[in-house]
Amino acid sequence: MKLYITRHGKTLWNTEGRLQGCLDSSLTKEGVEKAMELSKRLSEFNINAIFSSDLKRAKDTAYYIKANNDYFMMYLPELREMSFGDWEGLTISQVQSDYKEQFDNFEKNPLIYDNKGGENFETLIKRVSDGLSKITDLGFENSLIVTHGITVKALQTILEKRSLSDISKLPVITGCSMIGYEIEGSNIKKFLQDDKYDFVPK
Repeated sequence: MKLYITRHGKTLWNTEGRLQGCLDSSLTKEGVEKAMELSKRLSEFNINAIFSSDLKRAKDTAYYIKANNDYFMMYLPELREMSFGDWEGLTISQVQSDYKEQFDNFEKNPLIYDNKGGENFETLIKRVSDGLSKITDLGFENSLIVTHGITVKALQTILEKRSLSDISKLPVITGCSMIGYEIEGSNIKKFLQDDKYDFVPK
């Protein structure tokens, strides 16, 4: 099977530099346009199914991607963005100022990062793994996952059999860019990577 992964289109809070987590903001005009462009691009890949986070920005992106195509569609809470607790709705600069040590750990030390109001990376990986198992068990030949920036990094960590410490080294992909994996039993090979990033770790 082939598994394609994309991030939701750009939102208002993305443009404002706010952490969304499990809160939501609307897609921008650019976000909608990029989702519609991705819909056209997917005609090359014979997609059978779309699996989306159940958060509105991902569901709206999936809606525009699906368009008039007869894809199987399923919304999975396991594909939600990482919960950031009290950080949600704050700008990144506010979090960097008010929660400096925690934010440094979030960016550079995932094994010790702890946000008491939200998820840690271990919990995130477990949740996303459960969602990935549901998707692969259904056995569609070509599936698209529509999810979120940190959740994409979790999926990469799982599929590439990376250690949890590697998750902070992965860049955050731009909305509606894609990563593709071919899965044959326990063999997993990345065959597609759009080099479009919103954040690249230093």
